[in-house]
Amino acid sequence: MGSSTTKPGLRFCSLSSSSVHGNAYLIESTGTGRILVDCGVRLHRLQDYLQELGVEPESLQAILLTHEHTDHVQGLLTRRPFAVRHHVPVLAPAGLWSTWPYPWEEHLAGLARTVPVARSFWVGDLQVVAFPKPHDAVAPVGYLIEYQGLRLGVLTDLGHVPPVITKLLYGVDGLIFETNHDRELELRSGRPSALIERVLGDYGHLSNEQAAVALESIVTGRTQSILLGHLSLDCNRPELAEGAVRAVLHRAGWHGELQVAPAGSPGRWMHVATPAVEKAQPWPGRVKISGGN
Repeated sequence: MGSSTTKPGLRFCSLSSSSVHGNAYLIESTGTGRILVDCGVRLHRLQDYLQELGVEPESLQAILLTHEHTDHVQGLLTRRPFAVRHHVPVLAPAGLWSTWPYPWEEHLAGLARTVPVARSFWVGDLQVVAFPKPHDAVAPVGYLIEYQGLRLGVLTDLGHVPPVITKLLYGVDGLIFETNHDRELELRSGRPSALIERVLGDYGHLSNEQAAVALESIVTGRTQSILLGHLSLDCNRPELAEGAVRAVLHRAGWHGELQVAPAGSPGRWMHVATPAVEKAQPWPGRVKISGGN
């Protein structure tokens, strides 16, 4: 994390990004903010990835969970979960806690916190809002994270992008965004028909083309960096995802940084920093949460 002389900014990277290897994204501010969004990587692998990036697990201020599917919570499902080993608060909407396979307050040793949806709260110097998204889980959410006027959206695992989400994320400075599959590869995959229907459905996952169309309506001149994630190992390829998105955004005149998250290893850091093209709009409602180190 940066010093007081560093230009205000956020940096983020994927630790892992796939259904097979799990999902976890690390986000830091140049101030004191350091969080994980999702904790779907197996315990020891997650610890190794953080060590590879020079991050002490105890320095995390929180883990924010998006939904209860195993590839997003695997690191918390052991007898002594990652959060307990390293005393990291775990934040999620009430709907997720209703699905937890264990008595969650006891299992997470008092580290679990319930956060509001569609109303902002604080984690250290990061202002966060959880917002609903269409996925076949119980009360799944994406996150919008703000630091000193910079905004970062985290949105994977959804079958379509409703206008309300497009409006919420419009003009963000950075994005972690799903490009799960190539539609033709999915249809020709030989997977069970029920699985194909689930993935392609309105509560499944975004195709490369769906993501590109949505991003065209979200991205503006102030958007600096986009990380594409949660690619299917069977039904997508990084060059297909990047090509579909880049073609659409290039035609729209956008030339920022675009990366694809590796499926099962840490990716490169991406950055957003001031000055921004336009001032971010203030968020209604503030809920201060306690916890963290």
